[in-house]
Formats: sequence, C-alpha cells, structure tokens
Amino acid sequence: MIDERATLASAQPRNAGTPLWLRRTVVASLLVALLFAGTMVMLPFLTAIAWAGILVYVSWPLYQRTLRWFGGR
Repeated sequence: MIDERATLASAQPRNAGTPLWLRRTVVASLLVALLFAGTMVMLPFLTAIAWAGILVYVSWPLYQRTLRWFGGR
C-alpha cells in the first residue's frame, strides 16, 4: 500500500528558497512587459478601431430601422 502523505509530498514543488518579493517583482515586470508589447502591436490599428467605433455609433439607427423592416431577422 502506498503512503498517501509521501505521494502528496512528492507531487508538490519544492520551494527553492526564492524570496516572495523577488517572485512578485519578476511576475509584475513580466506583466508590464506584456502590456507594453501588446500596446506596441495594437498601436498601428488604433486609428482603424476608432473609425470602426464611430461608424458603428453613426449607423446604429439605420441598423435598428432595417431590423424592424425585416421582422427582427
């Protein structure tokens, strides 16, 4: 019979003694870098996204009218 405590203890990762503040700093730095990279990728598309929002806002009444004409389909 296998001892459950030994199995659970071996399944859990061992803490290598890394300080909590260091782990949190690394995770926060990676998150900031990911947000920055995402912003840099999206930057060329911001104008197109803004125009899409404007066109949706302006054409909404026409869409509602067309929806009523076709019985909600």
